[in-house]
Amino acid sequence: MYVFHATEREDVDPEVLAAFDESALIAAEGAKGFIHYQPNDGLSYCIWETAEDAQVATSSPEHRAAAMYAPMAYEKWQLTCWEVSMPAEGEIDFVQLWTRDSG
Repeated sequence: MYVFHATEREDVDPEVLAAFDESALIAAEGAKGFIHYQPNDGLSYCIWETAEDAQVATSSPEHRAAAMYAPMAYEKWQLTCWEVSMPAEGEIDFVQLWTRDSG
């Protein structure tokens, strides 16, 4: 699971940002291993079957274009990768693997 936490710049054009987000989402939804995307204001997450699937999908031209726009759209951002597993029925474990930020 990849979690993106960001603070938008006051001068960001919401239509341009939405277009980049939509393009990246369409590419992700067509990629191998995509499970779910949940957008929220300031905090979104995407779930993939494997980290390898996520790496391949995020190398798409659409995702790279959205990532290149991030410094213009956000005052600050943080991307965190979590491993999610189900060790037993009714249990879910989350292990933080890494964090990157605009820092």
